[in-house]
Amino acid sequence: MDSLTLVVAAAEEGEEGGGNFLVPNGTFLFELLAFLLILFILGYFVVPPIQRAMRERQKMVEKGIEEAQQARERAEAAQRAHREELDEARAEGAKIREKARAEADQLAGDKRQGAQQQVADVQERGEEELGSQRARAAGELREQVGGLGLTLAGRILGTTTAEDEQLRATIDSFLRDLEPATENDRGRSTPAGGGSG
Repeated sequence: MDSLTLVVAAAEEGEEGGGNFLVPNGTFLFELLAFLLILFILGYFVVPPIQRAMRERQKMVEKGIEEAQQARERAEAAQRAHREELDEARAEGAKIREKARAEADQLAGDKRQGAQQQVADVQERGEEELGSQRARAAGELREQVGGLGLTLAGRILGTTTAEDEQLRATIDSFLRDLEPATENDRGRSTPAGGGSG
């Protein structure tokens, strides 16, 4: 009951001080009108530009996200193209290396074959030249040995020039018989029946 007496006492004081605080008076209506006016001003002049700015900002963010996604897709496509070009370049490089290696092998084979042909040509020319020098040397030796044999036989036997011709024929026959034996000693084969006078 204590609290009830307090409420009644407060109500009596309120009546004395100008009325009940729960009943609206002029101040309340003025405050309500000011609040509605501020709300109207905020709703008409402040909120729309803020909303417009927020919408523009949202559009910019969405556009930035879309551009970033497009840029990422372009970068990925460029990276794929770069990888493909790099793979193509590697394959082309491998083909070029293989082709160069094959050409080098072919060139080395050609040079080797050319060198072998040159060696064979030089060897053949050398053998021909050696054969001609051997024949020349044998002819010169035959003449010298024949002349020396005649001179020696003439001195030993005291023969005449008519006998010299017979002696020369004998020496030539002897030297012809010696030639195949000399060639066989050098490791060269003579044809069958060659060297017989």
